[in-house]
Amino acid sequence: ISKPVHDGDILIKSGRSASDCTQCFWTKSADGLVYVPYNLSSDYGDSHLKVFQTAMDEYETLTCVRFVNRTTEKDYLNIVSRQGCYSYVGRIGGSQWVGLDTAGCMYRGTVQHELNHVLGFNHEHRRSDRDNYVTINYQYISPGDWSQFGKVNTNNLGLEYDFESVMHYESWAFSNTSGQLTIVPKRNPNVRIGQRDGISVLDVAKINRLYQCNVCATLHNKDSGILTSANYPSAYPHGANCVWLIRTPSGQVVFFTVWRLCPSLYGSNIPHCMTEFFTVWG
Repeated sequence: ISKPVHDGDILIKSGRSASDCTQCFWTKSADGLVYVPYNLSSDYGDSHLKVFQTAMDEYETLTCVRFVNRTTEKDYLNIVSRQGCYSYVGRIGGSQWVGLDTAGCMYRGTVQHELNHVLGFNHEHRRSDRDNYVTINYQYISPGDWSQFGKVNTNNLGLEYDFESVMHYESWAFSNTSGQLTIVPKRNPNVRIGQRDGISVLDVAKINRLYQCNVCATLHNKDSGILTSANYPSAYPHGANCVWLIRTPSGQVVFFTVWRLCPSLYGSNIPHCMTEFFTVWG
């Protein structure tokens, strides 16, 4: 592997720009799943491994991507604890580094941020259409850091700009002036950006659209709301196996009420309803 250089948290292979790597995607297998093999450094302890597992499990629940331990695969992730959090964008071939330092990167959203780079996604605030949504205050950014805010020729997959994306930088990213913001949402300057709680609803949608995942899964990451079956109020496909992931801050308890298990269009005495069930686990 050529010695990599940094562009923020993105690694750039010699002779290749990070933006070009957005064209390098992982291959879908015959079973419809996208397997991404990885090796983990021995520097990680049990608590770190739990963070990795939690982060990777969400991909398995919500998408067709599977991060799996490497056996003999030629192309794989070499996840190491070195200073900083960083990754290449997309699949580059062979052993590719992902840096996740035990000292500052052991958070679900931070791990997922780098894994999304691995899958081919760049930073949200660098989207080709970002000028419609955010203002970049270059006057508060040192010239040496301007490359962190340049637009990239991205494939936006027909999905809207996502202020809640785990790939978005925070408002004060790379600010060289205390109290001054570098990224300001245009419609509502108070919108929270730069969260690292985990992949967002639109992050999931982008992964599933990019890799053409055939999954029935929904992420719910709000304090309250309503969960409905796929295609509601219409019927969902026969034999569908759907998953709803409810993400809450650590230590909080989820309360929910089942309002209706059988779709009203079937009627309460129709045999279809006898096969409907749901399972709750945590």
